[in-house]
Amino acid sequence: MVAPRKVDPAMSSPEVPGARSNFCQALANMKQKIVIKLRVPCDKCSSKALALAAKADGVLSVALEGAEKDQVVVVGDGVDAACLTTSLRKKVACVLLVSVEEVKPKDPPQCVSTIYPPCRPQCEMYKIVYEDSYSQISCTIL
Repeated sequence: MVAPRKVDPAMSSPEVPGARSNFCQALANMKQKIVIKLRVPCDKCSSKALALAAKADGVLSVALEGAEKDQVVVVGDGVDAACLTTSLRKKVACVLLVSVEEVKPKDPPQCVSTIYPPCRPQCEMYKIVYEDSYSQISCTIL
C-alpha cells in the first residue's frame, strides 16, 4: 500500500488548482535579459529571429550582440525563455539558450548640491567730512 503524498501548497502542482509558487510569481514580474545563440548566423535567419522575438509577449527590446552578431538579446517583463527558445527552434534554426538574468534598475545618480551660506555684502564704511574751505580763508586783497 502506497502512503498518500503530502503536497506543499507553495509549490506549483496539478493537484492544487490555481497555485503558483512565489518564485514563479517573482519571475513573472521581474525584468529579465535573455541571451539566445543562433547556430547558423546568416542575415536572413538573424532578421527572422529578431522579428519572432519582438512579437513575444512582454518583450521590451530585441538586439543582436556578439562578435559575429550571432546572439539575440531579449529584454522584457515576464518573458518565458523556454517558450521563446522553442518557437525560435521551430521557425528559425538550431538555437541555444545561453543565459537568463535579472535586469536590475540603475540607480539614478545622486544629485549633490552645494549649499552656500547666505550672501552678505561686504560694505566698507566711509566717513564723509565736509569742510568749507572758503569760510576760513579771509580775503587779503582788501
